[in-house]
Amino acid sequence: MEVAAWLVTFASTHEAFAFEDAARAEGLAGRIVPLPAAISAGCGLSWKTPPEAPGLAAFLAGHSVRYQEVFRYGSDRSYHRVDRR
Repeated sequence: MEVAAWLVTFASTHEAFAFEDAARAEGLAGRIVPLPAAISAGCGLSWKTPPEAPGLAAFLAGHSVRYQEVFRYGSDRSYHRVDRR
């Protein structure tokens, strides 16, 4: 299955906006979007980044930003959890 996007979810809006600030400072492609209805998590916001955007895994590993889960959105229009904190 081809990856169409990556989504990072958050437990609170504070976490979401802190993540956004850190991601923008590092030049990580993406934006805050409403959490898709297919995912039941946290505050209702997520960070969506395109599949070709480099650096999401390194960003998550190298920064102390808080997040709840990471999902892969597939070309089949389904979400698959790949990481959970």
